[in-house]
Amino acid sequence: MQLWSALAPLAVPALDFAQVVLVRLVIGHAPWKGDRRHLTHLLLLAGLPRALVAPVLAAIAGGVAWLALEG
Repeated sequence: MQLWSALAPLAVPALDFAQVVLVRLVIGHAPWKGDRRHLTHLLLLAGLPRALVAPVLAAIAGGVAWLALEG
């Protein structure tokens, strides 16, 4: 197993973190102060039932890992 395929599931939370920090900086908010701009909150706002948020995020992480293994 390649190192990248082992680390691939971490891509989802890492990209979520980067996205949230960048948005906070762009709009002039402190990046260390919490808000509801994380992927979890965005999925809920889009209408995804709360019970499906974790499985959807896990499926995305699994898909990223599968793609890393294929490549």
